[in-house]
Amino acid sequence: MKILLIGNDLDTPQMRAVLAAEGCSAEFLPSRGFSQLSKDVLFAADAALVARDHGDHDPFEPGERLSKIPWIAAIGAENIAAGISSLNAEENALCNAYILSGGAENLRRLARFFKHKRYGVPVPPPPEAIPFDSIYTLSGALYQDAVTYMEECEAGYAAYVGVLSYRTRWQGNDLAVERALKTALNRRGVGVINAFSTGNPDPGLGCLSMEQAIKQFFTKDGKPLIELLVNFLFFGTAEGDGESLFERAANLYARLQIPVLRPVQSNYLTNEQWRSAPAPFRQDAALNFDVSELQGMIEPVFLGGSGNRRMHEAVQERAEKLAGRIAGWIALRKKANAEKKLAVFLNNAVCSGVEATLGKATGLNAFESAVCVLKRLAEEGYAVGNIPNDGEALRVQFLEKKAYSDFRWTSAEDIAASGGVLYAMPAEEYARLYERMPEGARARMEETWGSPPGEAMVLGGKILITGMRFGNVLLLIQPKRGCYGAKCTGEVCKILQDPACPPTHQYLATYFYAADCYGADAWVHFGTHGSLEFLPGKANGLGEECFPDLAVGEKPNLYVYNAACIGSALLAKRRSYAVIIDHASRQEELHVLDGVETGALLRGLSGGFVRPGAGGSEADGPVETGRNLYGVELDRIPTADAYARGTDAAEALIARYVAEEGRYPEQIALNMISLDIPRTKGEQFALFLRLVGVRPVWNGRGTVLGMELIPASELKRPRIDVAAHISGVLRDTWPDILARMDEAILLAAAADEPPHANYIVKHLHAASMNGEKPCIARIFGGAPGTYSNSIGLALKASAWQNENDLARYFMDSSSYVYGKDKHGEKNLSAFLEGIKRTDVTCDVVSLRHTDAINSSYSARVQGGYALAAKSLGVKRRMRNYMGESTENGIVVKTLKEHLDDGVEQTLLSEAWKKKRMEQGYDGAADIMCRMQNVFEMQCVNQTFSSETLDALAQQYVLDAQMHDFMRENNPFAAEETARRFLELESRGKWQPTPAVLSKLQKVYLKTEASMEDGLCGRGEIQGGNVEIVSDGAVAQWKKRLQSTDGEIERWKKQSS
Repeated sequence: MKILLIGNDLDTPQMRAVLAAEGCSAEFLPSRGFSQLSKDVLFAADAALVARDHGDHDPFEPGERLSKIPWIAAIGAENIAAGISSLNAEENALCNAYILSGGAENLRRLARFFKHKRYGVPVPPPPEAIPFDSIYTLSGALYQDAVTYMEECEAGYAAYVGVLSYRTRWQGNDLAVERALKTALNRRGVGVINAFSTGNPDPGLGCLSMEQAIKQFFTKDGKPLIELLVNFLFFGTAEGDGESLFERAANLYARLQIPVLRPVQSNYLTNEQWRSAPAPFRQDAALNFDVSELQGMIEPVFLGGSGNRRMHEAVQERAEKLAGRIAGWIALRKKANAEKKLAVFLNNAVCSGVEATLGKATGLNAFESAVCVLKRLAEEGYAVGNIPNDGEALRVQFLEKKAYSDFRWTSAEDIAASGGVLYAMPAEEYARLYERMPEGARARMEETWGSPPGEAMVLGGKILITGMRFGNVLLLIQPKRGCYGAKCTGEVCKILQDPACPPTHQYLATYFYAADCYGADAWVHFGTHGSLEFLPGKANGLGEECFPDLAVGEKPNLYVYNAACIGSALLAKRRSYAVIIDHASRQEELHVLDGVETGALLRGLSGGFVRPGAGGSEADGPVETGRNLYGVELDRIPTADAYARGTDAAEALIARYVAEEGRYPEQIALNMISLDIPRTKGEQFALFLRLVGVRPVWNGRGTVLGMELIPASELKRPRIDVAAHISGVLRDTWPDILARMDEAILLAAAADEPPHANYIVKHLHAASMNGEKPCIARIFGGAPGTYSNSIGLALKASAWQNENDLARYFMDSSSYVYGKDKHGEKNLSAFLEGIKRTDVTCDVVSLRHTDAINSSYSARVQGGYALAAKSLGVKRRMRNYMGESTENGIVVKTLKEHLDDGVEQTLLSEAWKKKRMEQGYDGAADIMCRMQNVFEMQCVNQTFSSETLDALAQQYVLDAQMHDFMRENNPFAAEETARRFLELESRGKWQPTPAVLSKLQKVYLKTEASMEDGLCGRGEIQGGNVEIVSDGAVAQWKKRLQSTDGEIERWKKQSS
């Protein structure tokens, strides 16, 4: 007998084995793409079971294709309602009961039901009763009572965890992951209560809800029997009592007050495919991350992929990793506060200047907040020693002891002499810790930094670990991750030479020291953005050779983060296993953690559950803080309102170009970052779509179902060819957005339209006419696993001889292709072709949330395109525009207009300056960072007039009151600000009046002399010297760029 089974949910090893044993010939087919299958396959079947592919929610419409099959059972409510079954209602219900009840015996009875229909064999009995929810042992026994199970099967452990899995996993003996995790936990002295549930409550069938299953199997008398729960169920609650299913789950976990973990597994990749994938969860990120984060579940450690027939295969090393992290959470729950040890990392903006940016964190007064946390810890019984009176006193201690990394004005010798060394780690001790690392990771370290201990922060053969200790709390400034030595040049900036470079030996030694030598029980990271979450490795589903995974080790990670920086926070959750404690601040303000936020942090440090909450900006209304933030509902992006605003911006952008050039732009390059998605709900994404002439299709609930072409008659203009330059955070946080962008381009490329009405078609046709293979690559960014911007690093390190160097660095680091089936392959020729066609570069910034001078990233990217076109000899004029998103819509300006307005509203505003001066050291650091942005904007775009730069130099260097403020509060910021003006002049990017230049030189010499007077005089430093070291002077860097330079030259010859 031949049985056709439609839907891969039916395709299990158990189903295949049972049907084979019953003498049935089985044909398994997917429900997706069913209408394209050969009818010959269908007509030969005697019977059919029609279910769905896993995750397929589209209506199944077989039409006449199943009409020749005599017996058809419709499996699942949707298929039953669709009238697919040819059986009577009672028989069809019986088939569903066999499937739902599961197990080999019930599948055998299902096969015999169809044999009864075909051959008249005896009618099989009803389904065998198998529990829908139960505790189970890996040997097959079932229990309904946890205490009995623990006494009989899992006695003698000091702590227990619960592991809740889908019943289908237990039914099909798909328990490799659960088995590996139990083995690893038992090895660490942790007992495990394994249970299964359907995840689909049905009182009529006796299926428990998730709440009921957790209560029955993991609690007694209302109190948890477990220290934490590993929950493999995606959904297990229903909406009700005014709560969404996510809120209901989070409230359940909050009542339990235990951490709830959701490790990740792939239903699409084998373990080998996972090992080689730079971003394993591009296809199913929403289920594995978004859904879990909405419920407050944590620890997305990869445990296994799918082997043959969707059976999961465990990665034992990853199971050991998760077991170690679980043991860390249990320790936080079991240890007395007085015995707990913490390692607290404060951020700094290394490339802007280590000494000038200690504790710099977006919207947060990190030092004052750290003191607040120390005081709260003391109240809760932690041993914290002598706490500084306030944040300023703590900062002064760090500066006086030089308890931070070496940089331009600070040598390792100075640090050691000033008392900033917490621990000098002997090389042999580091070597023992280092040897635990996988061979591949060690090879990458040594290729970049040499054999241990390397050169970074090494003195007398020992690695210097800097920071301060307050009782059982270490306070550390996060180490430099991509450079070494008391200088900032192209020679030592390894992350410029290779954006995928691993962290230094000293970086890892700092984390190893805190974890293994000091014995910290948890990490606390302060401030957006640190470097841990941006270390090289997979985008998600990390492996043992990924550097965030290596650094964070097995310690729970609590991370204080700005609620407005959602994309970066999600990276921290997914790449450093962070539990976020979010805070909010109004624009221009520096927030100090309040009682709610410190309370949430203390709850996390006690191994409790930190409630989830929506991230957001105070600019959009009050934000509930102290939450483990989650992202947006991506299937609603763009919203209809955002698409309307993006539409207006697209047409305004085109109209402005037509007014200036007298023709339509054929190709526009958009710079796109992650902030567009949560802040504006996709205005920039909408701009991309509208330019191409594509719009979303929404259902009545605002969910985006797909994309459709806007008819040419409605569009009333040509479709514009659009390329996107994407940030690494956008790439790795919102991969679905990139897939939809790619889909829009492919829709337009496939349109049957003449070239004059569709510039994408025109450009593909032109490539074909030139004998080239058409390439539909329009989404470009950095290499997988990288997050830095080469132009920005080169500018900060003065590592460029001329504009051509900057152009080369930009082209090299921006030419990796992304999209629906594009995963970061380098395609430099496609990127260069796009530059050749580009008429306009554009970005959109939300002025409701930031200002024009707060970041130079957009200007650097737009300038990169312009410099690249100039370097390639492209004659086409390129316009640079900015869209300013305000409450009243998106206004399109030239880049120059946008930046000039930004300077007027910030740097040249008396109110803005006054606010900075009130913020002392942090305010001076912010001024310096803005001036660095001005420097970078001018170097790549020459946007500002000499008069504007004269005015800035007058107000921030030559003005006596401001100069005194900078020198007294942050002399490092004062020196950097003045030096950047002199570098602009020396590079020909600014022509100050002779009087201004003369005054500037005198002030700088005085500032530099004052800085030198305060030095200890130990060790070599760069100080104020500008050392121009580009790739030609660094053998390793030069070698890496050789292939890029060769391809650029070949492209130039072919293009000419």
